[in-house]
Amino acid sequence: MNWTWLWVVLGLFLIISPAFWLLPSRRQKGQMAMRLAAGRQGIRVSMVRPDWPHWMLDHVANETAQYTWVRKRASQPLVQFWQVSAQVWHNKWREPLEDQDLLAHLQTLPADVWSIEIGPAAVQLTWAERGEVSGLEAVSQVLKSL
Repeated sequence: MNWTWLWVVLGLFLIISPAFWLLPSRRQKGQMAMRLAAGRQGIRVSMVRPDWPHWMLDHVANETAQYTWVRKRASQPLVQFWQVSAQVWHNKWREPLEDQDLLAHLQTLPADVWSIEIGPAAVQLTWAERGEVSGLEAVSQVLKSL
């Protein structure tokens, strides 16, 4: 039996297989598609390492995507809220959000949105991007409506 062909095939496999590690996974392709769609809507997307409150460290990642909608309202004070569980939002003192109008907006967001910061220059939220493109629609509506 001629073992040369087997060695050639095995050698090609060993040479080509590491190249497949460089291809993006299905989840990474979905994230790229969401980020490109957000960019087309005027939303800036960047990867950040947020400074999480100590009581959120068990729930969040070290690095996450931050979606930013730039606005021009100088009168809005800086406020930030964190989603501690699905549809439950707290402020930095770990008090529940009581503003029902704002809570109605935030409850439309996906469960993997970890925080939102509303300031005079921009509205920013951190998102794990685990959902579908429909989650991007909810994120876009909340960013633009605040």
